[in-house]
Amino acid sequence: MARDFSKNTANYLSLGTGTLGALLNALGAVSVHVWLYADTLSTGANDNRSVTVKVSGSSAGVTMFVGGATAKFGIGGRSVVTDGFQSKSATTTFTTGAWHACGGVCDFAGDVVTPYYQGVAEGGGAVTFANPAFTYGAATNHDMIGAADNAPGSTAQQFDGRIAEVAIWTVDIGANGFASLAKGYSPPFVRPDKLIFYADLLGRGSPERDLRSGATGTITGSVPVYAHVPIIYPATGRSRRYATAAAAGTSLNEEYEAVPRARLTEPLVSVW
Repeated sequence: MARDFSKNTANYLSLGTGTLGALLNALGAVSVHVWLYADTLSTGANDNRSVTVKVSGSSAGVTMFVGGATAKFGIGGRSVVTDGFQSKSATTTFTTGAWHACGGVCDFAGDVVTPYYQGVAEGGGAVTFANPAFTYGAATNHDMIGAADNAPGSTAQQFDGRIAEVAIWTVDIGANGFASLAKGYSPPFVRPDKLIFYADLLGRGSPERDLRSGATGTITGSVPVYAHVPIIYPATGRSRRYATAAAAGTSLNEEYEAVPRARLTEPLVSVW
């Protein structure tokens, strides 16, 4: 099951202050990926946020959005709080009423931002970051899924619809990595050695759990459970133990938890 977000400032999912910013500190590049299903879209330039990581204070360090009157998916950020916001948007129009694989790379060392829409790089290019690595300061506002802020920000910046399979890597996972994710392979298939955050948002309980770093996503108000995007998960011999724990309401901070396992129908694309 995915989580169903709304444009209501009383309802949101927070990861707390500095949770993701500290994980990203000193990284030369960051990859982010998420599955999105929008019900409605606001038309501001950086509206409809799916992931927001604060670099310092209330300033966004890495964020993904669907913006503008023509509804394009985009990713952007800052290497340090003194940066201007650097972003790029895909060229294909984002449509409501369907699942979309959305991701991107902020390459601070290389001064490049690259959005990936449905597994394909679109609209990326050169930007100017002040620092060659993400430089975390002291965040005052929370890292968020489905919103820009916990202050809260405007409803336009909140995402209206389903969000699932949120993942962050410490490197550029490359074209093959994003193509595999768009085919439905879960994030642990792609550069697992560099995967630092993975919240599948299956709705097993509240708070939602990050299966990599142990972070928790605290839900304020109502963020209901909804049908999940079809995903291929790694097989595991420990699934029965996980299923027993999940049924008992126990959250295990291990690499994979109990979820319905899809049959692998094609070879895994190499992403190493």
